[in-house]
Amino acid sequence: MCTKNNNELGLSNGDIGVLIGLKNKRKYLFRKFNDNNEEIVTLIDPSNLENVVPAIAITIHKSQGSESEKVNILWSQNYRRNQYAVKEKKDNQNFFCRDNFERRLFYTAVTRAKKSLNIYYLN
Repeated sequence: MCTKNNNELGLSNGDIGVLIGLKNKRKYLFRKFNDNNEEIVTLIDPSNLENVVPAIAITIHKSQGSESEKVNILWSQNYRRNQYAVKEKKDNQNFFCRDNFERRLFYTAVTRAKKSLNIYYLN
């Protein structure tokens, strides 16, 4: 996954590529858009990329702007963004999304899926 925009190569922060080939013949295969906004596939030599990290799973925040055929969401209410994030629990509150931030985050996650979506909720 690219972690920084590279206008020269037409790659954006968050673009996901696949490393193919062996040893000296390795290349990154990226799906990107040409000047006519048409989707194309390109091979890029690893020596031309500085800001690439492995991405087996990515955060919802990093997935913004990307789409995938299959998306799996692991959702939990056990984490806390900060010490003030969770108030006292009331019986009539919906704790799947505690606030507008989480509703927007969940919406972003769900809309990344093109064909298949699995949601795993940890309680």
